[in-house]
Amino acid sequence: MNIRYISILLLILVILSLSSCSSSEQTAPQTKIGSDILKTFGQEDLVRMQRFVDRANEGKVDYLIAIPSTIEGGYVIYDLLSDRGSIKVRMDNSRDNNSNGIGFELTCKSIKFTQEANEQNVVVEQCKGPTGDIPQHKLFTFDTKR
Repeated sequence: MNIRYISILLLILVILSLSSCSSSEQTAPQTKIGSDILKTFGQEDLVRMQRFVDRANEGKVDYLIAIPSTIEGGYVIYDLLSDRGSIKVRMDNSRDNNSNGIGFELTCKSIKFTQEANEQNVVVEQCKGPTGDIPQHKLFTFDTKR
């Protein structure tokens, strides 16, 4: 009889543990800190972008994909790679209906944030691109009010 109670108790514990695992009320943030894809441009993405800027300026290797939406609702995809003092930027605007769809690539020496009102802009400097030398180019913006 003792074995029977233990078996029933064990069965109840297994059922309870399985039912608690399937709870759908837990939600994860859309972009985790440390993610290599920026898509919400909220606080967590800002923290990750700051980490990329710091690592790039220290000459360390890092990689990010940023997917900001345009005013018209399209998307532009930025691939950012920092490696030993060089920042490579590849922009794909083929998903933005109001662009020429050509995109571009830049190789730059520095990256930083600039502040304008409630926005923090990501800016690359001392770049070489398809049209020659580019002293400064704004990539995308984080709205600090969000």
